[in-house]
Amino acid sequence: TAKNGSCFDPPLMDIPCIKWSHGEPLHIAGGITIHFNAAIFGFLRGIDSNSPWFENAKSILDDVSNILEDDLSLSKTGSSATQYRKDFRQCQQLLRDARTLRLEADKLCEQWQERLNNEESIPEIERAEAETKVKEADAQANEAFDKALKHARNDTHLEHQIKLSKGYAELKKLLQGYVKDSSKKPRGPAE
Repeated sequence: TAKNGSCFDPPLMDIPCIKWSHGEPLHIAGGITIHFNAAIFGFLRGIDSNSPWFENAKSILDDVSNILEDDLSLSKTGSSATQYRKDFRQCQQLLRDARTLRLEADKLCEQWQERLNNEESIPEIERAEAETKVKEADAQANEAFDKALKHARNDTHLEHQIKLSKGYAELKKLLQGYVKDSSKKPRGPAE
């Protein structure tokens, strides 16, 4: 424009006035390009959807789903499955207890710090008792957490099952995202 001196030449494209009412001048050209690219990618996606790579990904997703439902589920039957479920629940309970103790210890410490900030003088005996309570609560929380970790580490079968279950669940989630029609990841060499 002439006001800021950035452009003094007339436009190179002659756009009829009727087109100005529909928005910017390049809107139509941009739309044509987007639709053209979408058609090309749709065609390539159709070719690659039948490729051996994509078919293999779908079969791996089915295998992973079967493993998670059959081999690694908590609804298995038998004596080893019963022990596994029992150990797993016990580990969960130990972690819940440790988390509860940690929250209580943090709350006690916070209350003590707030009292220290608000009151000018606290008797030494009361101060020593409060600090002892905070240290004991902290020690109990740490001990409970260590107990839960020790339980999980000592039962190597449980630890192994949990790691396998988490890994397979993550793989299943990623494969489901890849196999979806809305996925933008390439499905084969054509894309």
